[in-house]
Amino acid sequence: MEDGADNGNNLLRAEWGRSRAWMHCTAEEVQLVWEEMWRTAAYYKWRSQWWIELKGQQVVEDAALSEGLGAYADRQSALQKGLLASCIGLWKHPLDGEHPETEEEKLSRAELGMVVGVEGVDEYLLEDEDEEDEEGEDMLGEDRDGIRTDMETEPGKDYYKAGDGNGDEPEDLGWA
Repeated sequence: MEDGADNGNNLLRAEWGRSRAWMHCTAEEVQLVWEEMWRTAAYYKWRSQWWIELKGQQVVEDAALSEGLGAYADRQSALQKGLLASCIGLWKHPLDGEHPETEEEKLSRAELGMVVGVEGVDEYLLEDEDEEDEEGEDMLGEDRDGIRTDMETEPGKDYYKAGDGNGDEPEDLGWA
């Protein structure tokens, strides 16, 4: 082989190696973004439920104050659900046509009741509330050992564990 031809192959190999490394870094970043999207949605869902639970824990003798606290908790819960619906709606088709949806993604959305628009999100939220009532407890905000961790008490500590502690994968909210 001539030195010039060999040098060209080395340049191509180096470029291929850089491109491959860049592709793997990009794929990892995409996975991290999806994880952050899931965490954000899980937080809004947990926080909404937290407000509902807090409403039941308030014991006040003054009826007007009790009613006001309940209304405030309901409003905060509705705001959290609205933020969840907004996030899911924004993330549902993040690339709009540049990334065609696979059949598996379509089936996941259909199973979650998130087939079209905000209506699908509303169906998902209603379906999820029914499941929580049946199960008796919400797994969000708990680690694998079933110990509830307050998401606001210790900033900087990451108590997140993938799944719900039963060996299941994190909930697929339909955007990836």
